[in-house]
Amino acid sequence: MRHASSFRRFPFAVVAGLVLLMTSQRASGLREDDLQCEEAVAHLNDCCPNFDLSKISCSYKSGCGSTQYAELGIDDSVCIQNKECKELIAQGICTSVLTLGERPADGGAPIAPVCQ
Repeated sequence: MRHASSFRRFPFAVVAGLVLLMTSQRASGLREDDLQCEEAVAHLNDCCPNFDLSKISCSYKSGCGSTQYAELGIDDSVCIQNKECKELIAQGICTSVLTLGERPADGGAPIAPVCQ
């Protein structure tokens, strides 16, 4: 009977662990757009020939009167993650993502989505 009570506590332990993980990520500054951007860049790196990871910033930084967001927003990131490698290449997404890092420091004009 001891095993049965352990199994009943297992879902609670999983939920508690997930809550703790989410709380610690929030405290460490991990944001949804950062995470999604990182996942998209990893997928691009796997799919795109000669993809240069250093060209894309997925970090949020704020301070001294300025704010820097992940260069890939959530919508673009999720779109990229859902595409097959051949689609990313054929639609030119591998190349267009790399131009995101070339925009002016002040952010310039709003950038059109890179993935649709």
